[in-house]
Amino acid sequence: MLGASGPVHWLMALTTPAEARGLGGLVGNWVLVEIDDGTVSVAASGRNEDVNGQLREVGAEL
Repeated sequence: MLGASGPVHWLMALTTPAEARGLGGLVGNWVLVEIDDGTVSVAASGRNEDVNGQLREVGAEL
């Protein structure tokens, strides 16, 4: 879990309680955290708008 056997990546979705949704607030920001040998660092971060438009349909065959 803390990257003892190699780097581990976690995607965290940050929500705001100001806009209530079923599981919490609206996901407005995200952070990609990298953990390697116990060292935690932010690999990337951004706003929800950064990812919109980059998603594409891949179909049923993966």
